Amino acid sequence: MCSVEDTYKIMVFRPTLTEFKNFNSYIELMEKEGAHRAGLAKVIPPPEWRARSTGYYEDDIMSLKIPTPISQVSQGNRGLYQRLNIRKKPMTVSDYKILAESDEFKTPDFFNYDDLERKFWKNIMYNPPLFGADVSGSIMDKDLGVWNINKLDTILDYVIEDYGVRIEGVNTAFLYFGMWKSSFAWHTEDMDLYSIYYLHAGYPKTWYTIPPEHSHRFERLARDIFSIEASKCPAFLRHKTTVISPDILKQNSIPFNKITQMQGEFIITFPFGYHLGFDHGFNMAESINFASPRWVEYGKKASQCDCSQNSVKICMDTFVKRIQPEKYELWLRNKNIGPHPKDTSGTLKAPLTSESNILCNRNNTGIPKYNIKAGRKRCHGTLQSDSELPNDTTYANKAINVSPSTSVQGLNKKEYKDEQLNDKQREVVENKLLKADEMDIQNNISDMVNNRCSFEVERLYNIYRSMDDPHCSICMMFNHKKLTFNLDWKIIAKSSVLPTLRNPTKALFIRAVSGHKKVFKEKLIRCVKCFLTVHYTCYGLTEDTSSHWLCDRCMKNPRLVACIYCPFKVGALKEFDINEWSHVECHIFLHSSSPLTINIFPTAFITNQKCVICNLTSGNCFRCSGSSCCAQFHISCGIFAGYHYQIQQKHITLMYCNNHSYIPDKNKIVHINQKVWTRHLIGQHETISECRIVKIDKTPLGIVKYSDGKKSESITLKEIKNYANNFPRINKIIHLKSGDKVLFQGLNYKHMYSVEYYDGTFGCILPDDLHFSDEES
Repeated sequence: MCSVEDTYKIMVFRPTLTEFKNFNSYIELMEKEGAHRAGLAKVIPPPEWRARSTGYYEDDIMSLKIPTPISQVSQGNRGLYQRLNIRKKPMTVSDYKILAESDEFKTPDFFNYDDLERKFWKNIMYNPPLFGADVSGSIMDKDLGVWNINKLDTILDYVIEDYGVRIEGVNTAFLYFGMWKSSFAWHTEDMDLYSIYYLHAGYPKTWYTIPPEHSHRFERLARDIFSIEASKCPAFLRHKTTVISPDILKQNSIPFNKITQMQGEFIITFPFGYHLGFDHGFNMAESINFASPRWVEYGKKASQCDCSQNSVKICMDTFVKRIQPEKYELWLRNKNIGPHPKDTSGTLKAPLTSESNILCNRNNTGIPKYNIKAGRKRCHGTLQSDSELPNDTTYANKAINVSPSTSVQGLNKKEYKDEQLNDKQREVVENKLLKADEMDIQNNISDMVNNRCSFEVERLYNIYRSMDDPHCSICMMFNHKKLTFNLDWKIIAKSSVLPTLRNPTKALFIRAVSGHKKVFKEKLIRCVKCFLTVHYTCYGLTEDTSSHWLCDRCMKNPRLVACIYCPFKVGALKEFDINEWSHVECHIFLHSSSPLTINIFPTAFITNQKCVICNLTSGNCFRCSGSSCCAQFHISCGIFAGYHYQIQQKHITLMYCNNHSYIPDKNKIVHINQKVWTRHLIGQHETISECRIVKIDKTPLGIVKYSDGKKSESITLKEIKNYANNFPRINKIIHLKSGDKVLFQGLNYKHMYSVEYYDGTFGCILPDDLHFSDEES
């Protein structure tokens, strides 16, 4: 530990039942003992006290829904990390517990808590855990009268009494469900409030704390280390994404202490005390904020994050009026602006009283009752992964106690429309979302790009790839329904039954590479060794293959066979040259052709570029076709991540990351000023760009038949030689300006859309070229 003279040890209190009966009095007693100087303290309840009369593993708790569990991805090195919190699909507590205790996420063997602590910091970047954070409600007994987290009766209740506002997780309880390595980053509580955290059941939790006297020093250190984040938001630590290891604190003489919380124990955090913690294994806990008269001065001077609309801000008007009436008039006139309570230099001035603070509740009357859904408490900086979120993530947990209130949508909520972002800002936002989505995959893909990839992992991958129709591992590349490799995909694969191969299924791969509009159905075959499932034609087989089929790779030595174009170790591999193997999918895009067709696919790849998914530079990477998107990725890594691949009729290949995957919808109603996506030539590069519909016309287009039998129904008058004003007669041979000689077969009236691109240029597009974002489809 850091041995500094003014470092205060964390105090542990064991009150009697009599002392325990008055919460506010006992907090005051703890502070008289100096407990607040460490930043947090532990309270062990008297043995007679019980938070819950029934068990914790009963149906009423196990059936609770965790609306948005988050995958906690840590990015950085050498003790300095930024946390990316990625929302996952809802699950029950029972399912979460099964996942937490699975081989992939269970607590490792350890000698003692110090050994476990070393393993936490050593493995913080690997195998990101899921945290079931910020679940509204309480699992304490409703009639519990002493230290009931939902009924603490502190001055923070003024927010409800005077403003009629309930802020979830601040003045109403939140539940937390943790597993090994789930954690929260360095932070103080919203508005620098107190907090109380009760560990109901399960594995312990380790807490680190910095004495409030040294919190400003810690903030300066964090600003120096993460200068870019600090330049964007001076209160960036409020984002709850900054993780700094104890070793870094020691090196910079920042005093800190740690303590382990066991089940059945309380942790109290004090105003302006930074804390960080991690879970030892599956557990369930409950927390809420509270306040005392000593906090008011902290609340008046608390730093505010203005870059997040979910940032919790509490008007201090009623607290100053009630607790510091002698300062109230000065407060209203912005004259009560002394230094922060823990600023020993007296140089850091508190922020001026805002107009909203002065006017929000001058008379403390007439305020309607609201229920505000605040941002995430212990995992604030959450980035959403659209491809993994269901349409509706709202759940009502009937078994937990939530105080009734009227919910009002949109209270103090600004609507940020896309028009308010300029091109550079939009690019930054898209890249952040892309990065969050891909960091989740990056940690999940490690087994597949590791040279020590086990045969068991390969078999599980092939099973998982064949679970959904059309069951062909190669066709899944062009399947509209993308597989999602969530963190539990191996568990799902282990428990799945291999699909039968009796019925032919759609050969999407053959359709894409051959350019046919018709979807063929082909027979399936499965390798008896690695369980690779493919269509005969997709893999280049004849139908006389024996029932005990081995894929090409398994017929050789699988350990010596690898794709020369990407680091992905599993999948449909074939020997396309002597001792040169590649995935069928990689071969198409790298060689600009398929061995199954003579069509040419113009593509462009880049070598020695880092793949955003596997984070490796080996092999050949392709760039996302999305406008202004710089994401580079391997073909096989993109398939694993659920990216969208498309080969158009003119054999133009398009590939999109999850942030730029757009679906054509010919039946969608289009209107003026609607935003759509279409191909746009910028310089020599064709990308998918956003544009705005400015005019809609119904235009006659020519139907022509080429000499090879193909038809086109979208020939404009300008494309026909010697016909400047009128279309030719039906069944007349004509010449196109492209040099083709075709048979004119009639007219087809289609909508023509005049559009304005984001770069200010204009163009005309047809319905078939329109694309709509997933949100609009």
